[in-house]
Amino acid sequence: MVLSSAILITGETFAQFLVGSLVMFLAFALISGTYDALLYEAVLQVDKTEFYDEILGKVNSIKLALTVAIIATGGLLYGVDPSLPLAAVALFM
Repeated sequence: MVLSSAILITGETFAQFLVGSLVMFLAFALISGTYDALLYEAVLQVDKTEFYDEILGKVNSIKLALTVAIIATGGLLYGVDPSLPLAAVALFM
């Protein structure tokens, strides 16, 4: 995520933005399955696998609420400087 954000922040050509976007999409794809697997492993360790779907649903609800807040914050940051939302992604991901 840091690499893709750095490419997008410093990019000046279409090719650079394309590469930065592809790296970001790849990172999202690799991260998405990892979170679910780590959650399942944690639930398995405490022997509560029957609650996995419920816990996953709650985690996804929290992620959705945070996404809404982040979108609003990103719009405000963009108003200050267009590169700030990307810097925030690099900092907090």
